[in-house]
This record gives sequence, structure tokens and C-alpha cells, in this order.
Amino acid sequence: MAENPEKPLCIVLDNARIHHAKTVKIRAEELDIYFIYLPLYSPDLNPIEFGWKDLKRELSNILDFGEMIKSCEGVALDLFDKRKQGYSSYWVDEFISAEN
Repeated sequence: MAENPEKPLCIVLDNARIHHAKTVKIRAEELDIYFIYLPLYSPDLNPIEFGWKDLKRELSNILDFGEMIKSCEGVALDLFDKRKQGYSSYWVDEFISAEN
């Protein structure tokens, strides 16, 4: 916030119960942070859901459960490194850019 003190910060969240904690809302308000909640049951609007889908697809090829557990972190980090820009840029192009 110190780098941009005169502008509020907006954070887009899904409607998970944990994102509605009263203490978090109070502190966010003090810091001029605003939450924008996605509609309920709308995974197509949440970029992280695309990441989970990709991770499940990659791990589904591993038949041994123990091997899958060992591989999970590396596969997740690799996918994130390769596709992080794609996940967020799709969302920005689809929903943010349309507003401007």
C-alpha cells in the first residue's frame, strides 16, 4: 500500500466461506482494500480453476499413488511457471479489458 497510497486496491475472490471472515474485512477496510466476489458456483470465472484442471490432467497420467504424491509439487510448480501468464491474461482480456 505504501507504493500506491492514494488509490484503493481491489481483490477478486471466489465466494469461499473463508474469504468472508469479519476480521479480514475490517482490516481490509482500514487499508482501503476492496473485495470483489465472484458469483457462486462459477469456476469458469476463476483463473485458479484452470490451473487445478491442468494439474489434475497432468497427475492423472501417473498410476501409482505414491509416485503421484511425490510428483505433485514439481508438476504444480512447472505448470504454474509455464502458464501463469496465460491464466491471468485470459481473465484480464475477458473481464477487465471489456470494461475499459
